[in-house]
Amino acid sequence: MTVKYKILETLPTPIGLYSHVARAGNLAFFAGVTGMDSSGRVIGKGHLEPQMLAAYAEMGQALKAESLSYTNIVHMTTYLVREQDIPEYYRVRAMVYKELYPEGKYPPTVLVVVSKLVDPDFLIEIQFVAAD
Repeated sequence: MTVKYKILETLPTPIGLYSHVARAGNLAFFAGVTGMDSSGRVIGKGHLEPQMLAAYAEMGQALKAESLSYTNIVHMTTYLVREQDIPEYYRVRAMVYKELYPEGKYPPTVLVVVSKLVDPDFLIEIQFVAAD
């Protein structure tokens, strides 16, 4: 099986040596998305909700670049920095999911609390896999 790696021009430039997406067969493996604007600046420093909304928006841009949508996601892993943000994470996710998944068919998800992410201002990062 051939694997194709891509940098997506619609997303912020990668911080390190990685691709935004790797395609293998009908699967698309996406690098983590965070609360960054197009110039690479952190959105909503210290505040989870704006970072989550930005991450979901970036996820949508990445999916669209691969001719996919949120309903193509088959697995999601979310990394959260502050344990005390778990209730807010669930609240914001419920709000966003009403729009993204109106039929109530949600992808399998894992939530992991970590001590930090690559940028100390990131509060959340979401990595996902989609299938077409």
